[in-house]
Amino acid sequence: MKKCLFASLLAVLSLAGCTKTDPLEGTPAATPLRANGQGHTSGNTVPLKGSFTTVATPLPSSPGELRLQINGAGNVSHLGKARFLDYATVDFTSGPPFHATGTSTVTAANGDQYFTTFTVSITPRPNTTQSDVLLLHTIIGGTGRFSRATGFYTGHDVLDTTTPVGLLTIEGEISY
Repeated sequence: MKKCLFASLLAVLSLAGCTKTDPLEGTPAATPLRANGQGHTSGNTVPLKGSFTTVATPLPSSPGELRLQINGAGNVSHLGKARFLDYATVDFTSGPPFHATGTSTVTAANGDQYFTTFTVSITPRPNTTQSDVLLLHTIIGGTGRFSRATGFYTGHDVLDTTTPVGLLTIEGEISY
């Protein structure tokens, strides 16, 4: 039951009313390369916004964790029609809030891709089927025009675990 509940939870773990505040730290978010003292790989830094319909599928998991494959389809600025594939692992050994980490591949209609790593904080609301979901994706490269991509995107939303389908909205910036 717990696995089913959190499979639904992570199906839309990235549901967002996005901000430029790092939801996991409470401080202004900066592109990861700026944060560690490195520069961008090009002068083409642009806002990144989009939305996806999402569906999560549980994967074989170890005790204390839940592994998921999350698929999405939608539109993203600078990609147009796009799809993504995430692999996430939720850690139940401490919390709430529960934390998840994972990797993502976002693919544009022409086949160009960018890759991310991400962290998520999931806080169940007392006496409800809802949870507050906060995320941070760090763009770490890609293919085609995104081969040297860097950047980030953040999000926040309220998740209702009674429905397995979600809506992911992203906002941040990408440099490529």
